[in-house]
Amino acid sequence: MSELSRHLKKKTLGPLMAQAEACLLGPQEGVLLVDETGREMARAGLAVPQAGYAVLPLVIDGRKRGELRGVQSEAGAGRLKFLWRALQALIDSEHARRAVSQETLGQYHELALLQRAAIALNEKLHPQRVAEALLELVRETQSPETAGGCYLLAGDAPVLAASFGGFPAAEALSLEVPLVRAVLAARRPEIVNHLAGDARWQGAPPCEHLLLAPVSASEAAEALVILTRPRGAPEFQASDLKGAATLASMAAGALRNARLFEEMFEIKNYTEGVLKSLSNGVIALDRSGVVTKVNPAAARILGLQEAEILDRPLADVLHSDNRWLLDAVSTVRETRRADAHPERELRLPDRRPVNLNLLLEPLCDIDEQPMGVLLVLEDLTRERRLRNTMSRFMTDQVVDQLLAGDDSFLGGKEQEVSILFSDIRRFTSLSEHLSPVDAVGQLNEYFAGMVDIIFEHHGTLDKFIGDGIMALFGAPFVSSGDADNAVAAAVAMMEHLQTFNRSRAKQGLTPFNIGVGVNTGPVIVGNIGSPKRMDFTVIGDHVNLAARLESANKFYGSKILFSEHTRDALRRSHAIRELDKVRVMGRQQPVRIFEVLDHYTSADFPQMGHILRCFGEGVEAFRERRFSEAAKAFGEVVRIKPDDKPAVIYLQRCLEYGEREPPTNWDAVVDLASK
Repeated sequence: MSELSRHLKKKTLGPLMAQAEACLLGPQEGVLLVDETGREMARAGLAVPQAGYAVLPLVIDGRKRGELRGVQSEAGAGRLKFLWRALQALIDSEHARRAVSQETLGQYHELALLQRAAIALNEKLHPQRVAEALLELVRETQSPETAGGCYLLAGDAPVLAASFGGFPAAEALSLEVPLVRAVLAARRPEIVNHLAGDARWQGAPPCEHLLLAPVSASEAAEALVILTRPRGAPEFQASDLKGAATLASMAAGALRNARLFEEMFEIKNYTEGVLKSLSNGVIALDRSGVVTKVNPAAARILGLQEAEILDRPLADVLHSDNRWLLDAVSTVRETRRADAHPERELRLPDRRPVNLNLLLEPLCDIDEQPMGVLLVLEDLTRERRLRNTMSRFMTDQVVDQLLAGDDSFLGGKEQEVSILFSDIRRFTSLSEHLSPVDAVGQLNEYFAGMVDIIFEHHGTLDKFIGDGIMALFGAPFVSSGDADNAVAAAVAMMEHLQTFNRSRAKQGLTPFNIGVGVNTGPVIVGNIGSPKRMDFTVIGDHVNLAARLESANKFYGSKILFSEHTRDALRRSHAIRELDKVRVMGRQQPVRIFEVLDHYTSADFPQMGHILRCFGEGVEAFRERRFSEAAKAFGEVVRIKPDDKPAVIYLQRCLEYGEREPPTNWDAVVDLASK
């Protein structure tokens, strides 16, 4: 549609031309309306010839957008001009209406942007998120040629928090450039539309047009928005500067709030982390003796849940036999002096005694006015000593169960346990190039993350075996989810290994590669060893099978293997495939083994669903001696994922059995002779 067509609508133009033909034009007169391309829009009266007609231009915003052509009698010139003026008046009226509408729409968009900015910026509680939201809002107001970045300035060097439009993030921003330094010092935005001609820019200019807008949340700028446009792009206008400055001003308050929230959150997390990590109990009381804070250690010492202690007067929490402690609290509150009570006996609510050291400290506000008392309890009982020892191998929940129950099972009993073995591939050769200190340091860093994962999935650390780990799920206490927890822990270990290896790569270190084996079955659980040195562990055939499965990963090129016994005990679904039936070293009974694939991404394992179907069909055909059909299925797997070693192994078997049939008593079981 031409510009003239947009201003002269058919519903207006049609009646006007009809009226002109009926009332305005003489019998020998005619008019033709065409747009700037010469396309006919309307006509009235006689047909207008190809030449020799009168022409009256129709103008929109100072530019010719069409013309009125006329065949007229000698007396009809005035009538043609009258029609032309009427048409031009309609055009001018529509253009003015559009201009007003455009201005109104622009104001609406500006108000809408400001509203969204207020919401988007103030809901962010982290400087990085504030910077990202700010730059996204700025981007919406800019032309497509604009590129931009937002730098956070806190610290020793600026950090590029967000960018768009191919902004050169690799180019470090120097705060020492006089132009940048001047803008930051003045805390006022500035436009430089010909950067090469500005003496304040040192070195080759990265762009032709530059806009700088500082974000000042305090007495100094804390962020800087930079917008660039290349040579040939439109220059930055005052409206661009106004928009960027307005958004930067709004972001300043959000950035200030984000900084304060970050500081408060860090303090809170630090305090909470310290309290949770303390083995000593901590209880905070307000002026009236009500408990306002209690850490997990204090709750354990008192034998109560945190919810049973918080927001209650200490006198109601403690047994009535503990009057000495309440008197000590009153003394500290009145004298505002610390007090210590070593090796005192405290009666728990169930009247059980607990031996502890007690330290009381007065709490005062910023004006040194009393606001409460802090109690620090050091448990001296056998349970505390046992907890310190066992917590290195078990989660706090398992230790709690152990301390709350009968420990006679430590003498030994049979129960179903899921056993996990993991091992670092070729760590011995890796360590040959390291000093003993470096080798131990790297191994300890790896173990720290893996043990945390075992604990997070309710497992127990049995032992470290060189660079390997043995973990138990279901010992000392059995639960219905032990097999699921063991498999989930194996998957989490693989996922953590990717993050761990990325960190090693940044340090120039060789990545670790591990294998994990899981098996489930009845084993003997208990303290095993000599009278002088005993370890809580498990023994039995199923322990050996778990270790063999970990080693079998080397043969199959897999990461995680588990047995059919574990598969039968699972309650949650996982991405798995049955690999083989194997007979491991030291065990006559064959076992079906499965590979877990949950830790793979779509990029690492493309078309997983299709591959699993083809692989399953191939295994079924292979076991039924349909080797040609099995080879096609495994070939499809290799076509999609050439590095799939299990499929390659099966292809080799199919080719061998296709040439030489296996004996009639063939059971498709593979003997894995190595450990």
